Amino acid sequence: MASSPPPSVPALSPLAPRAPADEPLPEPVETFDQRAPEVRSEMLERAGGSAETERAVGRALEWLTRHQMPDGSWSGHRFDERCGGCGGEAEVECDAAMTAVSLLCFLGAGHTPAQDGPYRAGVARAIDWLIARQDASGDLRRGETMYSQTIAAVALCEAFSMTRDERIGRAARRAVSFMLSPRNSPRNSARALDTSVLGWQVMAVEAARRSGFSVPDDALEPARRWLESTSAVRPGAGRYAHHRGEAPSAAMTAEAMFVQQLLGRPREEPRMEESASFILETLPDWDAGAPTYYWYYATLALFQHQGEAWTRWNERLVPALLGSQRTEGPAAGSWDPQDYWSRLGGRLYQTAVCTLSLEVYYRYRVQTAPSEPGRGP
Repeated sequence: MASSPPPSVPALSPLAPRAPADEPLPEPVETFDQRAPEVRSEMLERAGGSAETERAVGRALEWLTRHQMPDGSWSGHRFDERCGGCGGEAEVECDAAMTAVSLLCFLGAGHTPAQDGPYRAGVARAIDWLIARQDASGDLRRGETMYSQTIAAVALCEAFSMTRDERIGRAARRAVSFMLSPRNSPRNSARALDTSVLGWQVMAVEAARRSGFSVPDDALEPARRWLESTSAVRPGAGRYAHHRGEAPSAAMTAEAMFVQQLLGRPREEPRMEESASFILETLPDWDAGAPTYYWYYATLALFQHQGEAWTRWNERLVPALLGSQRTEGPAAGSWDPQDYWSRLGGRLYQTAVCTLSLEVYYRYRVQTAPSEPGRGP
């Protein structure tokens, strides 16, 4: 018998009414100073990174630069047109998402259009491409899904926070407002009825907060309710499912754990300890399928959690990623797609996700005390 359709994710509350184009932009709350070259080395040493992980990031950024399209975008289908030697084209068409997630890799390593450096021009072209793609309502999709909208919103918010460029800030504000408008909420999208897309939404809302944009205090209350409804076994449990009523998975638990951190849950809560323990039952192993989407969220969550859980995870993650990065030929600096999701996204997606995982040591600050609700890392 066919199962009943999953219940919808409650709509997140929208931003304040769309501001006029000429309204002054806020001062960013977080400017990501920890990503600056002079700070990164200290962060690496403290947090479990190394010169080797930084070299791997550098190789990945070089590969991404070589495979950026002339118009500034990154294409999962066409990235190999000039090179012809990498392979691993995506099975889906989502250039906005691919461009945004690749851009996040450069921003994560401190590269912006406002600072001199080897990637300044490429980063500027990527931002220009995203802004040119956006319509007056803030929509960046052009036929793609809300994944593209939310990932692009995060990238634009981070770019604004790091540069304070007003043109980028206006585009970021429009992107988040569009994402949270009632007609575009997950309630109205059959493809968005899961914990996965909710995770990206919450990240985008928090990116907006860090950029200084006004977001209602209760904007994320529906996200809290959704996570409660998908936690398994009992209310307040630390294992989460993709849809309500399904069995919990390590991947969704990792994403939900990071979202709970963004929502202000302290690491001392029993549910957070349960999430960490469940994640550690499935440690990184490249030869066992390498589900890098799961690894990415688990890395974000356990880095914030810190302690023995982070040490155990990091000790397995780093050799898995360093040992599997291509080091020769046209594909040098990239990672081969391995599991279902990375084959769907292709080599470009796989390389971006692995790079972001190796930038975790300085991408977001670790919360040293329980955070204010809704303020997260």
